[in-house]
Amino acid sequence: YNMKRIATIAAAIAMLVGCSSVNGDFGEQRLSSPDGRVTLGFELNNEGEALYSLSFAGEEIIRPSALNIETSRGEFDDDMRIVDIKHSTFNETWEPVWGQFSEIENHYNEMVVTLENSKSERIDVTFRLFNDGMALRYGTGTSFTTILSQHGEVLHNHDHSGTMTDGRLLLCDAGG
Repeated sequence: YNMKRIATIAAAIAMLVGCSSVNGDFGEQRLSSPDGRVTLGFELNNEGEALYSLSFAGEEIIRPSALNIETSRGEFDDDMRIVDIKHSTFNETWEPVWGQFSEIENHYNEMVVTLENSKSERIDVTFRLFNDGMALRYGTGTSFTTILSQHGEVLHNHDHSGTMTDGRLLLCDAGG
């Protein structure tokens, strides 16, 4: 009788621990550019809201900021969970038809985070880190979705005292 009761309590505790984290087994994720100077942090907070941050050469450029959007497929703002994360590296050199450069290097590290909201609707958030910047894309795999509204944030560190020089990161917030 005691062993059966202990096994039942242990199973209940295991279920509670397994359901307690919106990040599942993923936790905070890190991604770096090929040269390691640009670093991205990604995680879900306790409310299930997706947050990202960005650093360049150890200096925080974007403080933890929310990635909240409303699409034709649903709202992705809080109460989300991470379904999958995929990492990859891409490196190619291509020759433009026109322009001042004869070759252009396209080298980045990528992280695709699949998020699921409380209605089991999914969205992919793709981060690409280059040696000189970051690209961010929302998508739903092979099908297209319409972004109705973006309620996210870009919380800059607001230090505008620097002058652009070679080797510094240019941050352009060109939201659509």
